Amino acid sequence: MQSPVMQAFQGRKAGTSIDRILSGVSLDAGRHREGVFTTGLNTDLSRIMPKPGTDFEKAMAGAGFVPDPNLAAAEAARCHQCDCSRCIKACNSFIESFEGFTGRYAREIYNNLSIVMGERTANLMINSCTLCDLCATVCPNDFSMADLCLQAREQMLEDKRMPVSAHAFALEEMAHAMGDACFFEKHALCLRQSVFPA
Repeated sequence: MQSPVMQAFQGRKAGTSIDRILSGVSLDAGRHREGVFTTGLNTDLSRIMPKPGTDFEKAMAGAGFVPDPNLAAAEAARCHQCDCSRCIKACNSFIESFEGFTGRYAREIYNNLSIVMGERTANLMINSCTLCDLCATVCPNDFSMADLCLQAREQMLEDKRMPVSAHAFALEEMAHAMGDACFFEKHALCLRQSVFPA
């Protein structure tokens, strides 16, 4: 006997197939990730103690079985919320501060690079990475946000969509304020005020 989870999955799969047949689209396009598949997600389960499963065959053996919500809730409570957050925990100055995860950031960076017109909202995130590559060091899949951010910076700089640095204006302003031109401007202003007092 299949578990209720597998029965629900089979029902959803059948419903999707019926919808596709009635819509006249391909039955198998884009369905390679239905059901069980290998993922790049890597969750550390070394400290997780498995909980005993529910014996559904025994629970459903009686005639006139009525589904028990408590039984379903107990089975659902066994599920561990898998996440791959090693890089987020390691990089609290950048990855954690934007309150997301690397997959979402990668999509935002791709969208930021692809946009033709409009506001590039990921510029701050792209420029906030210190390029230390700690994320790739702790990642079991060697995913590097540093490489991604650096490539995005270089591409946007080449396309003239981003200044050399996010603080380029401040650096230029400071260089002007400390340069000879600023000294002579201030000196001329002082002379003007002494000759033509207000």
